[in-house]
Amino acid sequence: AEAGLSSSAAIGLAYLAILAAANDLSLSPIELVDLDRQIENNYLGLKNGILDPAAIALSESGCLSLIDCKRQVCERIAQGEPFRFVAVYSGIREPLVGSSKFNDRVAECMNAGAALRRLAGERNATPQPLGNTAHDEYEELKDGLEPTLARRARHFFTESRRVLAGAEAWRAGDAATFGALMNESALSSIHNYETGSPELIALFETLRDAEGVHGARFCGAGFRGCCVALVERNFDLDSLLDVVSERYLARYPQFASDMWAIETGAEAGLGRP
Repeated sequence: AEAGLSSSAAIGLAYLAILAAANDLSLSPIELVDLDRQIENNYLGLKNGILDPAAIALSESGCLSLIDCKRQVCERIAQGEPFRFVAVYSGIREPLVGSSKFNDRVAECMNAGAALRRLAGERNATPQPLGNTAHDEYEELKDGLEPTLARRARHFFTESRRVLAGAEAWRAGDAATFGALMNESALSSIHNYETGSPELIALFETLRDAEGVHGARFCGAGFRGCCVALVERNFDLDSLLDVVSERYLARYPQFASDMWAIETGAEAGLGRP
């Protein structure tokens, strides 16, 4: 899981699909998602939810997947003129299973969830998802959070709003707004969620500031791996990558042999036609 493109979830789902086929079993996409979550939680030791496997198993070609992780519901939003994305690998390899960083952030979010419930009057609230607090209630209670938990909660609740705004921009084919939301998301990841290695932050900033790019953000939490950028539909991709390579590698020349980039988009998920 070094590239930061949900690769551990992709590998887990691939093995599950192969094992199911070899044993003549039929697993629904939701069953695959839940089994992969169990692999991530119980075998790899990562305290993540279903977002990564759901994005892989439930997607459809040309559609944005709007995933409600709490209810395990996925809405697929079609787009007439597809957005154009490019993923650029930073060269940073740091498997999440070798670090506590990811799990630390999850724990902080769960503690922030408990703190909000205590501020709401629930004396014995235990660590719980921030999603157990409604956005309006969070706005009323947020000033009572201690600084670290306040930053984690701010990222969660503003990110949730960005997701919904991004869905509307996707429906409207508004690449500029979608890109601006990607930039806001990345900055919140850096300043509120406090993730992002110096190298990955530099790659994000390089992409964000490059001609022809509407917006960019980390792929995932941002400890290692890739950034993804939304580019203008008719922009010359080679010239963009030349500029990105020149500016990024001027700061981190040791990654010259490791960097790569791929153009990508929304495709059919695992097991979908």
